[in-house]
Amino acid sequence: AALEETGPEITRPASENTQAVQPVNVQTLRVDAAVPEQVFVGRTFDLAVAIKQLASPRLAAQDLTHVESGEVQVVAEQNIPWVNLRVEVDAPDCTIEGKRSILFRLIRGQDSPLFYFRLKPNRAGALSLVVTVYQEDYWLGSARVNTVAADHTPPPAGQVSITVASQALWLDCEVRLHNRSAAGYKVEMTLNGEQIIEGVMSDEATSFTPSGDPRDDGQRLFNLLLADPNLREAWGEARGQSKQRRIRLRIDARELRGLPWELLRDDVDILAAQADTPFSRYLPTEKPWGGAIAARPIRILAIISNPSDLADKYGLSPANVSTEMSLLHAAVGSAAHLDFLSVPITLARLEGELQQGYHILHFIGHGAFNEKKQQAALYLQNDDGTTTRVLDDDFAGMLKRLAAPPQLIVLAACQSAQQAQTQAFSGLGPKLVQIGIPAVVAMQDNVTMLTARQFGAKFYRRLLEHGTVDRAMNEARSTLITNGRYDAAVPVLFMRLKDGRLWGEAAATAPVTPAQIGKQINVAGNYIDQSTRGDTYHIKIDKVETLNLGGGAKQATRAQPASNEADDAERASLQRQLKSARENLRLIEERKAEYVLGVDVPLQLIKEEQRLKDRVAELERKLKAVE
Repeated sequence: AALEETGPEITRPASENTQAVQPVNVQTLRVDAAVPEQVFVGRTFDLAVAIKQLASPRLAAQDLTHVESGEVQVVAEQNIPWVNLRVEVDAPDCTIEGKRSILFRLIRGQDSPLFYFRLKPNRAGALSLVVTVYQEDYWLGSARVNTVAADHTPPPAGQVSITVASQALWLDCEVRLHNRSAAGYKVEMTLNGEQIIEGVMSDEATSFTPSGDPRDDGQRLFNLLLADPNLREAWGEARGQSKQRRIRLRIDARELRGLPWELLRDDVDILAAQADTPFSRYLPTEKPWGGAIAARPIRILAIISNPSDLADKYGLSPANVSTEMSLLHAAVGSAAHLDFLSVPITLARLEGELQQGYHILHFIGHGAFNEKKQQAALYLQNDDGTTTRVLDDDFAGMLKRLAAPPQLIVLAACQSAQQAQTQAFSGLGPKLVQIGIPAVVAMQDNVTMLTARQFGAKFYRRLLEHGTVDRAMNEARSTLITNGRYDAAVPVLFMRLKDGRLWGEAAATAPVTPAQIGKQINVAGNYIDQSTRGDTYHIKIDKVETLNLGGGAKQATRAQPASNEADDAERASLQRQLKSARENLRLIEERKAEYVLGVDVPLQLIKEEQRLKDRVAELERKLKAVE
């Protein structure tokens, strides 16, 4: 990343025997790291790393679709147009082939070139890659990239799917409240998945009663949670270690789930409203996470349930449909594709529309919670527009049957997040996470329509900008507090993601819709439009499947490519390495040109140039052999 003279000026004191050092600037740079979606156990894959300016586009490398970003700060003297950095990779569950660290000079006003590290997984399962950045010999920060590797049994054997599951350079803080014991509630604080600190919370928490003062209630809850000296000390160390802390509250004890944890206040800071402390109620599930969404545009389906007899039968205020539609349109803008389900809003019609493929489902309406039966319900419509109560089991069951359910569900309904005190997932929000929905935003108490509208506008605007749901949640809550909304703590984020990232980099091409299948044939991974009649394609097919397109369409044949995926990956890797080596060679030649006399060129620069020339020639030979 380029160094801009925008940071605070720092002047070092002169020593007795030296002159004063030139002023320096502190500059924040971005570290991007990318890995592929699929790798093979025992076969090498690429990890790409680049240091960029904050305003530069995110790293884009062929076949490396999972990109994570973090930030580091470097110090540069104003009279020197570069800074020397080192990138080092640590991968405990992989064999690193070649260099594990790279020294380079970062020129002011430029991004670094792409650096490729070659890794070979030693096993299937969870993998952890750590990218550490140094300036000279000074540690600047470590970017931990946690990955989830799923072993697939169909050929090719040993195939592993990797999903990046954390955001680099954020300190991850999971606080787990265990079930009650004789001593109280065991509290387990885990920092970055490694350091575990244990303590005990008093059972006084079960008698906690809100006072009506959110500030006082938040501080009381915080003091209860971290009353143990070990936990309080660990929290202080974490706060000093990183200003950016992702807080995931995991509550095993059912009787504690109804407390307003979103009010937690560390002195002046409301944790669930600070941009630097994304907050969620974490609900881990065994269902694998398919990864951040790369398809564009992001598709949102909004339903506004406004039954005709809502006021007469239940005494509930009807929704202002036109106002709600205009507010959602304003919040989403052109950043996503927004559809509204037409009336009547029945469960069957909702299921049919969701089968078309949507990333977000937004519900606006009313809900209820039956204390006796411990059931949540949403008020939808019958075919005639009158009210019908859809129970949580029926709603969740419909979503679970979908081939591609939404990745985020927003329930802007009164009491739609209310949880039962006897079952862990009886509330609607947690129940949806249990069936595999990555994130659910719901309400843990009655919420005013004004709060719901203000919250939705800010939440979507920020989510569609950066794609991280827990950060967007905090930013929206901050807006509610600024506007003086007394129910700012009502919105709750239930999440099974560790990093909150819902959106990834956009896919290179738009996905093919079901309607397009009849016009295209998938040949070796590439779509060929059948409108090019008269052309002849010689296709080697080693497996044929028949697709029933429905609607009277003829059946289509899907050709499974005979090419070896591993060979394709190897070819792509060689092409990337060759491009990187040529770029580095060009930089070396530019640096040599800075010297007037050839004899002044440093010997190390000459050796590096020759090494790169040999590397380019070697890669060209290897690439020619596989093509």
